[in-house]
Amino acid sequence: MSLEALKEERLITDIASDYGVHSGVIHRWKRELLESADRVFAAS
Repeated sequence: MSLEALKEERLITDIASDYGVHSGVIHRWKRELLESADRVFAAS
């Protein structure tokens, strides 16, 4: 979901609806991914 949100091809509300979560959750996960992407991808 976070990667899908990063693509910005669809509205966050649409993504949230598809997965049955609140849009705020996706906003938070997107922000957390952006803040930690360097650590996440450096480990691989």
